[in-house]
Amino acid sequence: MEEMINSDLVKALRLEKSWSQEKLATASGLSLRTVQRAENSGTSSLETKLALSAALNIPAEKLMPISSKTPQNQNTVIYGYIGAGVG
Repeated sequence: MEEMINSDLVKALRLEKSWSQEKLATASGLSLRTVQRAENSGTSSLETKLALSAALNIPAEKLMPISSKTPQNQNTVIYGYIGAGVG
């Protein structure tokens, strides 16, 4: 079953780690094509969502799309979450 994920957050967290899509694919045990699809279309299976959340070290719930927020607010949430981990 296809699920929607917050593709912007996946990409932002990947870039924060200075990982390529290929590195994220390896770290998560997913194919490169699956990572590309998740980042580009925001669709994934539950298994993909769980693998990405484990590789990115965040709870799977955090990958839920932010559909009720405006694009401007999405950036605040995404970068606010990333900034919370910076000491």
